[in-house]
Amino acid sequence: MDVLVDVFLIVFNVINSPVLIVMRLIRHYIGEWFVNLIKGMIKGVAHWFARKREYRLKHGHGIFRTYWYLIIFSPFIVLGIWLLGALLYGMYLGYHGK
Repeated sequence: MDVLVDVFLIVFNVINSPVLIVMRLIRHYIGEWFVNLIKGMIKGVAHWFARKREYRLKHGHGIFRTYWYLIIFSPFIVLGIWLLGALLYGMYLGYHGK
């Protein structure tokens, strides 16, 4: 349905705004690149944990010995994610004028 709306907008707004086609193409490819980047990062983290688990089991290490730095820095990681979420939520509210 979104594709039909895009096609409808392109067909009827090209005469008024020829920049629209270029902007939609750029938005599409940048959006696709961004989604692929996020997916790649998530897959990388999952593979990193899988490799660390194999190493830990092979060498008989405990969880704390393998992930001590993640345990120590986890409050800062959670705080950073929370602040990023608050920033994005504030930008959303500011953009939509609520």
